[in-house]
Amino acid sequence: MKKTAFILSFVGGATDTLGFSLLYQLFTAHVTGNFVLIGSSIAKEGESDLLLWAQLSVLPIFFITILITSILIPEKVTIRTARNFLSIQAILLLLFLVFGFYYDNEINNTTATLIAAPAVVAMALQNMYPKFLFTKLPFTTVMTGNVTKIAMDLGALLKSKKSDQPQKLMSLQVFAAIGFVSGALIIALAANHLKFISAIIPALLILFLALTVKKEHL
Repeated sequence: MKKTAFILSFVGGATDTLGFSLLYQLFTAHVTGNFVLIGSSIAKEGESDLLLWAQLSVLPIFFITILITSILIPEKVTIRTARNFLSIQAILLLLFLVFGFYYDNEINNTTATLIAAPAVVAMALQNMYPKFLFTKLPFTTVMTGNVTKIAMDLGALLKSKKSDQPQKLMSLQVFAAIGFVSGALIIALAANHLKFISAIIPALLILFLALTVKKEHL
């Protein structure tokens, strides 16, 4: 489970960093962060954000993905279910790469939405995994909750009180936080040279999970 927590969080950090650095500060995983950027843009005395409409579009894409997926989730989740979802996510990240590579020199609201959409859908699926697929894992697309819980558990430990969370889950949250930061840093460096081609890294990692997932991971 530690490997799965690390890899999924690495992918979450990497995908969000790619969108933020290559699509003029557009979040693909932490989608509500786009509203902060929109608000900041509006506050600049009418100065419009280059990708204002693209930033606005990602939340409905994210929401609709989760809505449709919730309807389609089978009653019994199996290894095949996990492999299917992970394979779809890998394909979506490859589409993120292809669209980004093709439209890299003509980024506007329309092309940015097209580029970001596969990544947003992929991150929406991943955001659902702890709820129906990898139910033993913490969230792997945003780290605020994980870092908060780690700090609270450490505080309880320093006070010599029992944490209200099993040690195993706290360990998974630590691996998730390390994975997210690692993904963000490594992809930031890769994107400087490879740009959208660096999306091959999270895509291959998700494909690796699809090929190696086991029943005990669910």
